[in-house]
Amino acid sequence: MAIILRITPKEPISFYTRAIKTYYFTTKDYIPATTIRGALLEAYLRKNNNNINDFYKKSLNFYVSPAFPLNSAPAHPFLPAITRKSEKFMEEPNSLQNLSKNNVSKYLEKTLNDIKEKSETEEGQYPKPKIGTIVKLIDHESTPYRYVSNKFSSIINMHVAINKFHGSSEAGMLFAYEYKEVGDLWAIASEDLEIDEAYIGKSRYKGAGKVEIKKIKDYKIQNPTEGEWAYCLSPCLDKFLDKTYFEYDNALGKEELYNAWFTYKDIMGRKPLLKVLSPGSIVKMKKINDLDELKPAGLNFIIKIKDLRSFLMEVQ
Repeated sequence: MAIILRITPKEPISFYTRAIKTYYFTTKDYIPATTIRGALLEAYLRKNNNNINDFYKKSLNFYVSPAFPLNSAPAHPFLPAITRKSEKFMEEPNSLQNLSKNNVSKYLEKTLNDIKEKSETEEGQYPKPKIGTIVKLIDHESTPYRYVSNKFSSIINMHVAINKFHGSSEAGMLFAYEYKEVGDLWAIASEDLEIDEAYIGKSRYKGAGKVEIKKIKDYKIQNPTEGEWAYCLSPCLDKFLDKTYFEYDNALGKEELYNAWFTYKDIMGRKPLLKVLSPGSIVKMKKINDLDELKPAGLNFIIKIKDLRSFLMEVQ
């Protein structure tokens, strides 16, 4: 049994940054699982007086999903934007429930045509799947369900390195950091660490990154069975080194690169660069060996859902 966490930021957060010269900007509209996990485990270690043995045992199997804004998650192929450039998205009820009974290509074409008719767009405009875009549910009563793309607001702060000998700014060491103004977030965790405060990302000593943590409720992850289509809430990796975690017959989605510190078992401290299925992709499971082993690395949160709206209502 897992749990649902509510993460409430009290300060802007700088996380998952990429540098272009001296400008560090955030590249994601959600907080990756490895970032959240590190922050929670660091807070757990502080709370337990730096008890390393207890921390090591706890960290082996503790996992947490990526953290998304409330009522938000990555869009799947059957939840398209109503036009190629639109920020509005629509989803038919039970959009992923009956995939195994249909020809997927024809079913997707039918779904896009149905949404086109109901979205009242101009002639020639056609729905466009934008897999992985973080979308927020804004209308869950009428059908189709309606969403909008969700992006964090930004604040740019300047930082300067100080020369320890001169006590003044170091030449050529002026940096710009992008901080995100993040509202309440939700995430799935393996257990309650009983912490109520943590710091996420960089610059915690500059008034950034403080969050409150609260357990909302228990939650049972709906794992798929073989032969069913499933939804990737996180990046998904079928094989790593000499082990196969799952096999799939088909997938609809896109690929991205996984680049994060992989701190698990005998490969702690490694930073691999792997090709993975991005969040929002859907896969038809052929064989399932172990979907839990890579969850501490923020991978393979593969969940059986009938549509995104129903899933979001469960985890809020």
